[in-house]
Amino acid sequence: MRRISWGVALGALISSPAGAACFLAVTPITFDYNPISAVTSTASGQIQVTCTLSSDSGVVYLSKGDSNDYSLRKMSGKDSKLNYNLFTSSTYSLVWGDGTGGTGTRAAAGRTTTILPVYGRIPGGQLVSGGSYTDAIIITFTY
Repeated sequence: MRRISWGVALGALISSPAGAACFLAVTPITFDYNPISAVTSTASGQIQVTCTLSSDSGVVYLSKGDSNDYSLRKMSGKDSKLNYNLFTSSTYSLVWGDGTGGTGTRAAAGRTTTILPVYGRIPGGQLVSGGSYTDAIIITFTY
């Protein structure tokens, strides 16, 4: 079993280390959230897994982020935190995690490119100050 891990700040683009048989690229998730509204904000991005030398399929895991909790991830701003989460599908029913505690993972095929959408959601009605909010998610592909 081989494991490749990358760190990504929500909204960053990453690429693989030199010499790896599999590479990850991330399309960032950018939310547009209005704290005055009770409406939930959704956005999506994607993880692209490309394996050039290995025909082994693998699994993509996402870390808990800075909140250290899959049930409620938190983005940090200047003086407040904003609850959000990342999901495996557009139904927002399964939190993307490491496969423990009711979270799900996604599979990627070997010797090909697999595009995995990432669906994000911020619950409405959170009274936070304006500004930029970020979280650090580590993407791990084990094959």
